[in-house]
Amino acid sequence: MTSRRRLALLLILGGLARGAWSALVPVDPVSDSAAYFTFATNLAKHGVFGWRADAPDAYWPPGAPALYALAFGLVGAGGSAVVLVNTLLFGAKLALLSWLAGRWYGERAAWVAGLVVALSPTQIVLTTVLTSEMAFDASLLAGVAWFERHWRTPSVASGAGLGLLIAATSFVRPTALPLAVALGALALFRGAPIARTLLSTAVALGVMSAAIAPWSMRNHALFGRWVVISANGGANLWMGNNPDSSGRYMALPPAATRMDAAARDAWLGAEAKRWMLEHPGSALELAARKLAITHATETIGVVWNERGLRAAGAAGAIPALKALANVSWWALLLLGIAGFAQRMRATASRALLTEVALPIWVYFAMVHAVTVAQDRYHLPSVPFIAALAGAAVATRGTARAKPPHG
Repeated sequence: MTSRRRLALLLILGGLARGAWSALVPVDPVSDSAAYFTFATNLAKHGVFGWRADAPDAYWPPGAPALYALAFGLVGAGGSAVVLVNTLLFGAKLALLSWLAGRWYGERAAWVAGLVVALSPTQIVLTTVLTSEMAFDASLLAGVAWFERHWRTPSVASGAGLGLLIAATSFVRPTALPLAVALGALALFRGAPIARTLLSTAVALGVMSAAIAPWSMRNHALFGRWVVISANGGANLWMGNNPDSSGRYMALPPAATRMDAAARDAWLGAEAKRWMLEHPGSALELAARKLAITHATETIGVVWNERGLRAAGAAGAIPALKALANVSWWALLLLGIAGFAQRMRATASRALLTEVALPIWVYFAMVHAVTVAQDRYHLPSVPFIAALAGAAVATRGTARAKPPHG
């Protein structure tokens, strides 16, 4: 089967699965999803990013709410707009990951990676959730695909394109901000022309800065201090690094609630850093615990849909759906580790570092080992773990196809 037919088949299968899910389970926002719904509604109706039309804020990044707000403006603020956005993002993710996995590890790997995006339970149930994960994945994969197309022949144009894509990704989650420099370093490590790569990377950083600057200036006007995109980095660091931290989300201390978002974030970040320096052993122990928390389960998609499932009269299915999501995730994780081990055997260590999938997985894992952990935070790594899983399956299939020695 050609790559185009494979992509078409997976788009159809994934689209049918998402259509069936959204027909059965209504969009009923809770937690972060409810926050995004509020932000998107205020953006669509009033052009203001915040909890209220008269109270602009910057605690959360604006990228994902702005995307849903665009759909609200086109088709109305409701579940249909959410499903439309998430289904389109699924298609973009599938196409980009299929191309990347095929480029990295071959057509069999592309099949496996595509199947994960199209049919894994969590990827399907996120169709009815307003979330940053879907937009972040699609934008991140677009940036990586752009890099893979252009790293051998870097130019001003390729740097500008990368800068725009990484800026867009950072508006969804600011953890993407370092990736322009990281990808430039990766290109140099691969042997790209030094002068042209440095120029292209400088252009990428300049374009990123220009794209983000208006929002940063808006935040400075709002708070009287610089907030690049969102004022929650210090809060997330504090949640994962304080005397009472379990490594997971926790409520902010009462003293912080009396500050504006920017002052609160700066204070919490300073408190977290002070505690980490004073208790390095405890901080390292928490980091190890957070790595485990981030990768241990994958029930968040079902949790975000629990109210919708109850409204649909399917409350009894919740435990089974959580179990199915976990089993699917554990299988993918094991295959991803197997793919990494296979690449270690097949590739010299220096060459392994020039691949994209593993470094990005490690990067996001370490971000949340340092800050705060939750199973949702491994979701941006899933496409790259899926590519490595595809490498494991592809290698096994190739090995079986080889004739025996002698």
